[in-house]
Amino acid sequence: MVIREISRAFLYTCDCCGCEHRQENAVGHYANSLPSGWANLKFQRGSLDTYTHEEWLLCQLCRDKINEALSHVLPGKKS
Repeated sequence: MVIREISRAFLYTCDCCGCEHRQENAVGHYANSLPSGWANLKFQRGSLDTYTHEEWLLCQLCRDKINEALSHVLPGKKS
């Protein structure tokens, strides 16, 4: 009989491109639930809208692309 211990892990998936980050040998999630370089993007609307907010988990590449796009759309936004 062979018994092997399988390390506990968490799999983070980018909501934009599907890129995955695996946190292995994990006791728990990252302190802020984000792998290094990743970001949460939160869009909150007024209370009269049906959905009050949406949130996306973004890998570093998608985070940088969205940040660049926002800097072109929002006046005064600095990357």
